[in-house]
Amino acid sequence: EFYERKLDSELSNFPKKDLILMFLLLCKGVQKLHSFGYFHSFISIKNIVLNPKNEPILLGLTNCQKIKIGR
Repeated sequence: EFYERKLDSELSNFPKKDLILMFLLLCKGVQKLHSFGYFHSFISIKNIVLNPKNEPILLGLTNCQKIKIGR
């Protein structure tokens, strides 16, 4: 899907409690990514869009890299 609404341009439209909930949803998504052994190397507010339910979507998954443990 294509989302046109970027979080950075919509921040002032939301109360603080909604922004905190969005942050928690993003953390949950990043935790899921980590559980698959990957990390996102460029998390930025410019890489976050909103779906029609105002849920944050982290873009730039091409910036994900496999977590390497050890040498």
